Amino acid sequence: MRQLLYQFAQWRAEIGRQLNENDVWRQVTEVCVMLCFPVVWLCKATLRVFPGLKKLEWLLEIEALTRRNAVVLA
Repeated sequence: MRQLLYQFAQWRAEIGRQLNENDVWRQVTEVCVMLCFPVVWLCKATLRVFPGLKKLEWLLEIEALTRRNAVVLA
């Protein structure tokens, strides 16, 4: 099982390296970051105003939205 996870991590790193070398992918990422900025900002602001919502993270996933990749979020 450990070897399988290690192989998966190697594949993921290789694909990530290839994507980061591509200019189009970097532009797509920048656009996604700009598109998702209001959502991420709203989530961070909500957690600052209502810190008790962290107890409901399992239900709302507000904090998870602030850490998620912009391309996946878009």
